[in-house]
Amino acid sequence: DVEIPDIEAARRAAAGPEAQDAASPPGATGTAPAAGGTGRPDPGGGPPAATTSRAPALVARLALSADADRRGAFEDRLLLERRTSRLPPDATPLPAAVLEAVEREAAAAGQHLHVIEDAERVRAIMRLNLRAVVEDLNTPRYRDEVVSWFRYSRSQERDTRDGLSARCMAIPPWEMATLARWPGAARWPLLGVLVRALYRHRLGPVPRLMALAGPFWGGAEALNAGRCLMRAWLLLERHGLRIHPFGNLITNGTAREDFCDITGIEDPWIVFRVGYTRTPPRSERLRLEEIIVD
Repeated sequence: DVEIPDIEAARRAAAGPEAQDAASPPGATGTAPAAGGTGRPDPGGGPPAATTSRAPALVARLALSADADRRGAFEDRLLLERRTSRLPPDATPLPAAVLEAVEREAAAAGQHLHVIEDAERVRAIMRLNLRAVVEDLNTPRYRDEVVSWFRYSRSQERDTRDGLSARCMAIPPWEMATLARWPGAARWPLLGVLVRALYRHRLGPVPRLMALAGPFWGGAEALNAGRCLMRAWLLLERHGLRIHPFGNLITNGTAREDFCDITGIEDPWIVFRVGYTRTPPRSERLRLEEIIVD
């Protein structure tokens, strides 16, 4: 049994009056504030407002019970082995049987799986992703939040056991630090061209993209979508396939609209590259007993 509280309200209550403003999604333009600041979409649809609060917040209440008659659909090892990969994939095509299995999982959850393999469309989406990344890094609320999670060295990773490490992001620490300190460099006339070209080079080939779309922005909908994503991810992991999510295509309101225009996909909530890569590095993470509070 799972109970999901109003996460945004809990964060604002913990953080105090300074966290009360309900801003639009990071990097979004022309979008209304989230309705009531509840973390739900505004009436026009789209991602909820983000929060920059780092105060502890209750995410969910879980009630677990043993069921000897229930067997998991996935091997336990997959939960430990799965990880995103920002390493370049090879050109091996995806097995049709795997795609069909993921499509069935999505459909069973009331979601839709979309596979994008048209080279020109993929290039257009990746240009859109780069634009969204640069725009978001130059939006103070977004930049302050994401930079607070940057981990530049192994010692930082081990100290915090969370966040976005340069090692796992597959970029040099100096490059990550440059983007954190001078995000406007990506917009400068000459240097900006080099910064954007470096980003695209490090990304490597993108032979295909996948997107999951459907109901997401309500509490129960998000729980169902998360279960769908986890099952799809484990299916891909079982066959040695790795994913690389492009979150800015969804959290940036303008990019999300343009993505929908390019693809014709309605209600996307995650877009990711999928393919066969080398084994990616494992990120440092908190232990279970440090996350469960009661």
